[in-house]
Amino acid sequence: RVKKNEPSLAEKALMNAMKKASKKGSELPSGNVCFKDVDESLGLPLTMDELYILALFSSDGIPLILRGAYETELTIPRSWDETSKKLDSLAKQQLQTATDFVNASDSNVRGAKNQGYQTEAVAVLASLCANAESERSARVEAAAQLADILSGPADENKLAKKSILLLEKVRKFAGFTHANAGNKASNKYENFLGPKILSWFGKELYQLCETHDILDARNKPLAYSTHDMICEDENVKNMLVSGFLDKKSARDVVSQIAMLSRLRSVLLRCSEVDFRQKLLRAMKTSKKAEDVWEKKPGWWDDSTNEHSFLLLTKLNDLGFSRIMDQESARDGFGATNEDYNDMKDLQLTKPVIQIRANQLVRELHSIFEHEDMLVLVQNRKKSLDSLAFTSKNGPSSSSTAASSSGSGKPKNTVQTGLKAFFTSGSKKQSSTKSTSHGGADENARNGGSPDSLASVGKRKESPIGVHHHKENGGDGTETKKAKVAEPQDTEMVDLSND
Repeated sequence: RVKKNEPSLAEKALMNAMKKASKKGSELPSGNVCFKDVDESLGLPLTMDELYILALFSSDGIPLILRGAYETELTIPRSWDETSKKLDSLAKQQLQTATDFVNASDSNVRGAKNQGYQTEAVAVLASLCANAESERSARVEAAAQLADILSGPADENKLAKKSILLLEKVRKFAGFTHANAGNKASNKYENFLGPKILSWFGKELYQLCETHDILDARNKPLAYSTHDMICEDENVKNMLVSGFLDKKSARDVVSQIAMLSRLRSVLLRCSEVDFRQKLLRAMKTSKKAEDVWEKKPGWWDDSTNEHSFLLLTKLNDLGFSRIMDQESARDGFGATNEDYNDMKDLQLTKPVIQIRANQLVRELHSIFEHEDMLVLVQNRKKSLDSLAFTSKNGPSSSSTAASSSGSGKPKNTVQTGLKAFFTSGSKKQSSTKSTSHGGADENARNGGSPDSLASVGKRKESPIGVHHHKENGGDGTETKKAKVAEPQDTEMVDLSND
């Protein structure tokens, strides 16, 4: 029998991470795990505020970088300001729930003593009360950490930077390794999401790192969690660990965030008519790929795109956190002339929804990737034609002026201090301001982790290079031709190493 609110894969992963920390804490005299007590064999240690961030993104995806015009017929862009409000609300709600539970547990202990319960029964209730107090302590600390981050000036983008650093840390810790990423079997990777969207997500994170000036001296993304600050700040050693994320759980979390983020980016590029057309193509290619949806509801109709359209748009609007509870989520689903009390009656649980969404978003991504490639090839052709014309007629005055002004030289950038993102009361070490506007570049590289916490250096520019070489013509003359250096692709390796 399927539970009504069976968790999604990322939710289940985060709950398991918290259970590990709770079990480890029960083995210690204090009842809590601090970073000084961390056993790294349990996984990546995370604070409660970091778990909040991952939980929020696992429901809604991340705020994206947008370039140029976009459609708002099907969805609207998410902002970091909206994210901060949701995170603040989540932290307050969790703290209130924990406080209520502590009060109820304490009342039970006092009542048991007053009514003369046996010593063993009172001890059990006291143990539950102690666990509740431990959970409350973690949430009090998380609320304080988030309050410090969210209270900073908007132009510091502290929440954005902390979140991006954390996501890159979890992504790298997950160790996505996909061999033979282009074959048919690769579609089954990561619960039918496949490897390509994870590669896209890595490039999106790179663009976010570039936008917010959190690249190292080698032009690669920084990747940090609170645990990495233990050598920089003694106070971190006494901070509470609320979860241990193993590699499998990390993959589930990142995969779910990547799918939701890619879904939103696709919807932002389409009108409803365009999206429905592409969705029909995605449904057909999913069928050709022999995708299996084991718990497909009996009333589901794939002869049209209506049910698939509703599934994706509702998931984008409500997220995994609300799709099971909102009455509007059921609209348009089910057999004709039948009433359904909830999503369980419709046989739609979070895991069932997630599998089908993974399959459809995977194919939608391939459709857009192909279209983007065609546009890129066309633009390169125009660039080559322009270079050939310039080579024949000499350099233009505008290009000569640009080269003489030195505007193409890379600029020095100073790395933002990272300590402020992880410890309360820390001050920002850099006055560099960054904006959240920019463009998602599908050719951005998927970077690695840095060697130091505060790297200072020059940005490495990586534009498409243009080179000239000479070739002998058939008549013995030499002609000049332009070549464009191809950008390097992100390497994908095999998951079986886990």
